[in-house]
Amino acid sequence: MSSLRVPTHLATATSDPGLSLSPATARRVPLLLLLVLFGFELAAILVADGGHFSYTLDDAYIHLALAENIARGHYGVNLEELSAPSSSIVWPVLLVPFSGFPFGAYVPLLINLLASLGTVYLFGELAARALRSSATPNRFAIACLIVILLIPATNVVGLVFTGMEHSLQVFLGVLLLFGIIREQETGRVPWCLPVAIVCGPLVRYENLALAVPALLYLAMRRHYRTLLVCAGVLTATMVGFSLFLYSQNLGLLPSSVLLKSSVMSRGIGVEAIERNLKDNVWSRQGGLLGLGLSLLVAVGVDARRKREERMLAGWAAVALLLHLLVGTYGAYSRYEVYIWTTVLLTLLLLVGRQLAHWSDGVPVAGVAAAASIGALAIGWPYAAILTTTPLASRGIYEQQYQMHRFIVEYWHAPVAVNDLGWTSYRNDAYVLDFGGLASREARQAARDGTNQNWMGALAREHNVHLAMIYHDWFGVLPSRWVPIGELRLGTVQVTPAGNTVTFYAMDAEGLARGRALARDFQKTLPDGVRFVLYDQH
Repeated sequence: MSSLRVPTHLATATSDPGLSLSPATARRVPLLLLLVLFGFELAAILVADGGHFSYTLDDAYIHLALAENIARGHYGVNLEELSAPSSSIVWPVLLVPFSGFPFGAYVPLLINLLASLGTVYLFGELAARALRSSATPNRFAIACLIVILLIPATNVVGLVFTGMEHSLQVFLGVLLLFGIIREQETGRVPWCLPVAIVCGPLVRYENLALAVPALLYLAMRRHYRTLLVCAGVLTATMVGFSLFLYSQNLGLLPSSVLLKSSVMSRGIGVEAIERNLKDNVWSRQGGLLGLGLSLLVAVGVDARRKREERMLAGWAAVALLLHLLVGTYGAYSRYEVYIWTTVLLTLLLLVGRQLAHWSDGVPVAGVAAAASIGALAIGWPYAAILTTTPLASRGIYEQQYQMHRFIVEYWHAPVAVNDLGWTSYRNDAYVLDFGGLASREARQAARDGTNQNWMGALAREHNVHLAMIYHDWFGVLPSRWVPIGELRLGTVQVTPAGNTVTFYAMDAEGLARGRALARDFQKTLPDGVRFVLYDQH
C-alpha cells in the first residue's frame, strides 16, 4: 500500500543503512514468523497427543457439536432438546457447511489461522503508519520488529489453537481500528469499517464495546448514512437472534453469556457492575488497561493534539471503559485479548511521532532491546502461552477426549457431565449438562438452590445412569450415587478445570455396567493417563 513507500528524502538518510528493510520484506517477515510458530506448535501438539490433534479448550467442541445439529435442522447439542450453549451468534453457523465431513473438526483451526494472518498483516499496516514521520531508513525494520513483538504480546498464536472464535474476533477489532484510520486519511468510510462494526458483535458479543463507540464516531464525522445502515443491520441481526432464542423458550441471550459474564451471572445492576470494575482493575492485565485508559483520556483532552487524534483516543477510551465495566478476563487469556490488542495498537498510533523521533539515529539493536523488554513486561501472560499450548492440548486429549471415547465406544447411552464439549461432539446419545450450558433446567436449579436433589431428579427424568463430573464443582451429591472410579490426568493441568474426573453410577444398573466397561476402558488409555477403579464393599 502507499503508506509503505519510502519517501525520497528519507531514502538518503544514512543511519544504520545495513539493517534497513524494504516495505515488502517488512510486511512478509512477520507473516512467515507466524506460519513458523503455527507449524511448530502444531507439530508439538501432535507429538504430545501421540499423533492425535486436540484443541487447547474443550469449549471448541461445543461449537462443533452445535454445528452438527444445525446442519440437521436443530439448534442445540442434544437432538432431544433445544439449547443455546454457543458464545457466538455466527461462529457455529460458519462451521455448518463442513460439519458432515471427516475434516470438519479442523475447520476452526484453518479459519483461525487465516484470521491471524489477516491480523498480523494489519499490525504491519498500522505500525508503518505509526512510524511514518521517522527520518531513519530503518523505520521499516523497526515497524517489522514491532509487529514481531506484537505476535506473542497479543496471544495471536495461542488463540488459533483454542478452536474458538477469538482469532476472528481480534481480527475484526483490528480491522475496525484500521477502518477508522483509513477514514481519517481519506475522509471517506472504507468498506472494512462497516463490515467490522456489524460482524464483530455477531462473532463475539464483547465487540459491542468497539462497535457502539464506532457508531458514535461515525456520527461525529457526519457519516450519517453509514451510521444508519450499520446501526440498523446490527440491531436487526442481534435482536433477531434474541427473538429466535426467546421463541424457543431459551431466553434472550445464549446460556454461555448468562453463565460466564461476571455481570450477568451476578444479576445486572449497579452493584454488579461496580464489583466487576473493581475485579477487572485489580487484575494484572486489567491494571495495565486502566493505565491505558488514563493515557487515552490524556490524549483526548489535549488541545494541542489534532482533532482526528483526539477522536481516535476518545473512541478507544469509551471502548476500553465499556470492557472494564462489563467485560471479563482470563479463560486461557482470551476474553480480554480483543480490547487489549486494539488499545495497544491505538496507543502505538497515538505515540507514533514520539517513537519516530526517539528512534531517529538510534541503532536498530538498541531499539530492538528496548522494545523487547517493554513487550515482555506488558505481554508476558500471552507470550507464556506459546510454551503451554501443547500441554493444554494434551490435557484436553487426556481428559475430555477420553471421556468422549468412553461414551461412544463403551457406554452407548445417556450420560451426565459438567464439561460439555467433546462429550457431546460426534455423539448422538443424550448428554445431561449439569454445568447448565445445554440445560436450562440444570442452570435454573443450580441457581435457585431450592431443590437439593435436582441432579438426581434431572438424571431420572432423562434416563441417565452414569455421571462423569468434577466432584468438587457441586455441594452434596445424591446419596444413591456410587463412585466407580477416577480418570486422572497424566500431564500438567493447564486448561482442564480439574485433574480428576469421577465416574458415578446413579443406580445398581449403572454400577454393574459401569464397572465392567471401565475395566476394559482403562486398558486403552494413553500412556500416563489412569483410570483408578474404587473398591466396592
